Amino acid sequence: MRLKVYLITILISVVAGTSWYLMGEGGDFEERQTGTILDGFTDNDKSRIKSAESGLILLSQRKAISATDSPEKGVLFYEKETGKVFQVDIANKTESVVSSKVLENFLSTVWAPNKRDVISLFYSPNGNRLSYYDYDAKKAWAYDQSIKSAVFSPDGNSVAYFKTGSEEDGGLNKIFIAQPNGSYTKKILDTRLTDIEMFWPLDSQLSFKTKSSVFMLSKDGALSKFFDAYSETLNVMWSQSGKKVLLSYINPNNGITELWFKNTDFGGEGLLTTGISASDCAWSIDEVNIFCAANKFPGSLETEIRLISTDNGSVKTMGVSAVGSKNLFLSSLEDFLVFTSPLDERLYALKISN
Repeated sequence: MRLKVYLITILISVVAGTSWYLMGEGGDFEERQTGTILDGFTDNDKSRIKSAESGLILLSQRKAISATDSPEKGVLFYEKETGKVFQVDIANKTESVVSSKVLENFLSTVWAPNKRDVISLFYSPNGNRLSYYDYDAKKAWAYDQSIKSAVFSPDGNSVAYFKTGSEEDGGLNKIFIAQPNGSYTKKILDTRLTDIEMFWPLDSQLSFKTKSSVFMLSKDGALSKFFDAYSETLNVMWSQSGKKVLLSYINPNNGITELWFKNTDFGGEGLLTTGISASDCAWSIDEVNIFCAANKFPGSLETEIRLISTDNGSVKTMGVSAVGSKNLFLSSLEDFLVFTSPLDERLYALKISN
């Protein structure tokens, strides 16, 4: 193995608690239908939709960010310019309003597993800020500005976050777990590591990555190194259960991106393919197959959607996107692969054949 593999997880804790509507979500789940997704499209857009009944489908004319699968068999997303939230029913081709509240300085969001709570990132001239919002309670809580990365637990009842240190505590950074609103905080790690991105793949195990390594961290603070890339280009994509993970990096010896597969529990790993980043892949619920986007030609925007087996490495081309593809995920029934185009920032779906 070229890579040393170890196990470590680190988690971040939330410092928040006051109701916050200036930067918070503050909107309701309205579910107000606004019509079919064909409304408002140009003739060229409509022809693309109608000619792609079994292929690529343009889902909305809105620029989308932080899209995810919806429990109602559709797609939830934020409108990039306004922070409003919409849902698209792929089968019925209808779009409805989830929240009509305009969010000033909205950048992106992390969805809880139940898709009813979010942790959103907002721009601030003094440093970006995170805010937790509960759609059912219709309340928002601001996180302390020193919190830089936050994630939900697998059951959505807790959060973990990374908090940068101050001069008073010797400059030590910290990882906490807490209730999503910031109450009942528990520090689980002091660290001098920086630029940490948090994950919570397993109920008993958190994880975080630096630019070149992945660590696993228990709720009791036990830390171990899980993966070393020896390159500051590391990307990570966990499976739904957290038992498997994709890792990619640019090999410094040849400049080629390598995509690796690794089991969380017993540590087996292997090189799957090259030329594909883990961030351009989506796990199937069977946690054997992955769907990945790969440039059709070097330097080309056009991408091939490939089905790759992590069991035997077999590859099958499922379709082509002329508008590129990023932030891939599968619909709840796994009948469509949904992604955002880097060209026009709109959402598209590709029909997945059985």
